[in-house]
Amino acid sequence: MSHHIYHTRGIVIEAINVREANKNYWIFTRELGMVLATAQGVRLSTSKLRFSLQPLSISEVSLVRGRAGWRVVNAREISNIYWQIKDVPQSVAMISRVLSLVRRLVNGEEKNEALFDHLSEGLIYLTCGTKNKLPTIKQVMNLEFILLLQILYTLGYFAPPTELLWCINDALSSEMIENMSNFRSQAINFINSSIKETQL
Repeated sequence: MSHHIYHTRGIVIEAINVREANKNYWIFTRELGMVLATAQGVRLSTSKLRFSLQPLSISEVSLVRGRAGWRVVNAREISNIYWQIKDVPQSVAMISRVLSLVRRLVNGEEKNEALFDHLSEGLIYLTCGTKNKLPTIKQVMNLEFILLLQILYTLGYFAPPTELLWCINDALSSEMIENMSNFRSQAINFINSSIKETQL
């Protein structure tokens, strides 16, 4: 019996070793939402998949759904974000916190293209900032506030007041990130209260 192959872009959030050579991956995909997928034999040195499914990577993944759940049958790395920011601990810590929240709040396989695009923009910004210069600590902090507000809004946990609409609807830019410095206290209050209301 043949299975339909789903091709989608995904952000690899977490990898968990299972059995002798397999891994389970939490992947937030653009077309399928959050999926838990197994890659068989991926820990073997001969596996062609292992370099394309690193956590904190953006990859094109091919998935099939069987009786036991999703399985990764092919993957192509688009950008290994971790490798590009591994020497910038504040960036690694920040995006790990952001993706951990996504992992907690996104339940089930529900497509959310807006959220995927926001996260992808944020990940790419961490690797090059503006004018191909890595972002400063202040810019990383401001980006975290923006991403958290976007996550909470797109998942229905946050209704943005007028003064924060600019960081919800507009495309990510260096001007947006600099502007967040003027709204940090409001952003922190809304983020904390919204997360509290999730009860997670």
